[in-house]
Amino acid sequence: ISFNKYPQYLNSSLVDHEVWNHDLKKNFEGIDAYNQFRFKTCTNNFGFRVNCFDKKDNQKNFDIAIIGDSWTESLGLDYEDSWVNFLEMELPNKEIINLGVRSFSPSLSYIKLKNLILLEDFNFKEVFVHIDIGDIENEALDYILLNDNKVTNKLNNENEKLGLTDFKDSEIKKENILFRLKRTLRDSFPIIYQSFFEIRYYNLPKPRYRYYKKYQTASWTFNKSEIFWYDVDLGIKNSLYAMNKIYDLLNANDIKLSIILIPWPNQLLWDSIESEHVKIFENFCKYKCNKIINFYPAFFNNKNRLNINEAKKNIKELYLPGDMHTSAKGNKLIASEFKKQYNEE
Repeated sequence: ISFNKYPQYLNSSLVDHEVWNHDLKKNFEGIDAYNQFRFKTCTNNFGFRVNCFDKKDNQKNFDIAIIGDSWTESLGLDYEDSWVNFLEMELPNKEIINLGVRSFSPSLSYIKLKNLILLEDFNFKEVFVHIDIGDIENEALDYILLNDNKVTNKLNNENEKLGLTDFKDSEIKKENILFRLKRTLRDSFPIIYQSFFEIRYYNLPKPRYRYYKKYQTASWTFNKSEIFWYDVDLGIKNSLYAMNKIYDLLNANDIKLSIILIPWPNQLLWDSIESEHVKIFENFCKYKCNKIINFYPAFFNNKNRLNINEAKKNIKELYLPGDMHTSAKGNKLIASEFKKQYNEE
């Protein structure tokens, strides 16, 4: 993936990276862009998103490092409204750094952590890895940790890149007859097709295409049999492989591993508090993680399932409009809930 080709990221803080595919620009300060959202972003001289008035340019020792994708980065919001900023307020005695970069997944998180710890001498007491709903699609289609020897060669000052595989999802789609039929109908009769779609899913939040039950990126936790866009089992396998590599790396360097799990709006609508997302990574964590910061209970009002009105209310309050990223209100809830679970024995 070259992010210079994606219009929603043009003129943003994002830049292609020779080793882990893409990263945030170093020493960036300006208005960033993501879809309809415009927000102020500052990065320090390591390329970490930071408070514009406290860039931590020379700091390499942290109590807590948090790595993950756009949710960790807090895409769409000024830093002041990010959940990491609120967390810093909740835990003022902890040195916290945000390593998140949009469209990261466990494979890229591993390779970046390995570089920071072994090559750049960063010291973290605990690393929290956010495992996003969208990571499974990423790990199946985009970022595959094919050969860790290439990384080792990089650490030995040889000019090798991380092996990435780009599965051609268009080839998968061509094999699915139902998809081809729907695509033909949509292209041939766009107004009729859209009208039927709007009628069928009239009670969902807008834009309805993002929240309906067969939304491929999010529905693997509750509607796996309907997914043809990517190989869910492959995505899970690759995610767990990369997470095991992260565990081995951190364990060898006396660093605690913890994980963060948060639902998308789709999970509030169609899934339960005992989501497959939670089960898979709680099982991974049995003997490897210090903590599991699980936000499903807070977002599900501590209920097993939400009805449509409860789900819509929480989506409106806790997420950005028409998006899967959390809002400022959602981020305040996350920070307070993180503090509570972090301090639990």
